[in-house]
Amino acid sequence: MARNWFDYDVPEDCHPMVRTIVEYWLRIGPADALPGRQHFDPIDIWNLIRNVWILDVCGEPPRFRYRVAGTKVVDYIEQEPTGKMMDEVFPHFDETETCKGLLRVVADRVPHWRRGTPTLRSDKSFKVVEQVSLPLARDGRTVDMILNLSVVMNAQGEQY
Repeated sequence: MARNWFDYDVPEDCHPMVRTIVEYWLRIGPADALPGRQHFDPIDIWNLIRNVWILDVCGEPPRFRYRVAGTKVVDYIEQEPTGKMMDEVFPHFDETETCKGLLRVVADRVPHWRRGTPTLRSDKSFKVVEQVSLPLARDGRTVDMILNLSVVMNAQGEQY
């Protein structure tokens, strides 16, 4: 399962923070398997950590529990989600593009990238979110965590 940038649906014009975390994810794991939590060191991406959130994949069908959320994520969702299920934090979660993307990450074991209108919050001051979700698998195959990075921008294109 050799991984390289061109194997995934992440455009070249993605936000520089997205590019940085995808390149990091591509580097950290074995060439023939997915990287796992054991390969991930937050110190390696210290400059991105405020925009990072990590989910545990729980059960079948999968549900997603916040393991950690960076300060920008906490500010954006207006609560500390650590330890909570996404569908508890966002009652409409199952109907969102975010949910569909995370389910694809688990099923297909590939990153999911999205740029568009925020689906988890309806605050009109936030116009665009760019997000990437990267699979992590302790055994190299079964996705048990998802490393996410979100960049939220206002109507003027300024990062939140």
